[in-house]
Amino acid sequence: MLGIFVFALGIISLIAANWDNIGNGVKLAADFIVLAGITAGIAAAEKHRNIFWRELGIFFLFMMTGASIGLIAQIFQTNGSIENAALIWALFTAPLLAVSNKRLLPLLWVPLLLFGLLYREAFWEFLEYILFLTGKYISSAPAVLYLPLILICGLLAVFFSCLNRLCRQNCPVFSVLRGYCEFAAYYLAFFLLCNGERYSFSIIFELIVSVAVFATAATVYYRENARKMLNFNICMIGVCFVLTYIKIFGNLLNTGAGLLVSGLVILASAAAIKTIMNKTAKTRKEDK
Repeated sequence: MLGIFVFALGIISLIAANWDNIGNGVKLAADFIVLAGITAGIAAAEKHRNIFWRELGIFFLFMMTGASIGLIAQIFQTNGSIENAALIWALFTAPLLAVSNKRLLPLLWVPLLLFGLLYREAFWEFLEYILFLTGKYISSAPAVLYLPLILICGLLAVFFSCLNRLCRQNCPVFSVLRGYCEFAAYYLAFFLLCNGERYSFSIIFELIVSVAVFATAATVYYRENARKMLNFNICMIGVCFVLTYIKIFGNLLNTGAGLLVSGLVILASAAAIKTIMNKTAKTRKEDK
């Protein structure tokens, strides 16, 4: 693999050194020959059931498609924007998602598509208008402004999770989309606490919104038996309390006292809930 990589770099260096001396027709012909060769290699790897080379070829074809778009734009001087090139790249390579069984391709394809769709002045103007209407007619508190975005990300995460189950987890793109939506919800919840209002009643609402996000995710991962993500979300709930208390009390001494009290309350509540659940389970067994 190292030898192939170094050899390929040598070829690229030679081509780059003589780029201006190569005719446009030769460039295009060589580009389509390479694309055809990669496609033939993918078909051969599929025939021999070589998963590694098939996935490597699919990823290489994805990257070469972007390079081909750039080459054509340079030769014909299309003067297109970067976001349009990204959108075309994503649309042309969308069929590769149906044949790839690894997450590497969707991890790059999804941001590429979002960049092509959303990195536009019209989208940001629309988003600012929605936030303006929300702040004007409902409230300008950060928690109120962020809550619809968090809900949208959460609903999309649930939607893509359902699609992933319907496909029996054979479409990595749905799993990746769910992960990106969850990350967006996490980011908004954490960003809300870090940049929300200080010394105001709205800080309680901010805490409730942020804790609800991580608590909901913890519940989902508890049911899915994903211990690492469960522990992560539980830790983030603790971080939410720490950031909130620092905002309220303003120093570590008072923050520490507030955390001690809250910790005792949480432990007492957990113990009480566990006792009730055990008694309920015992009663059900006796009734049976």
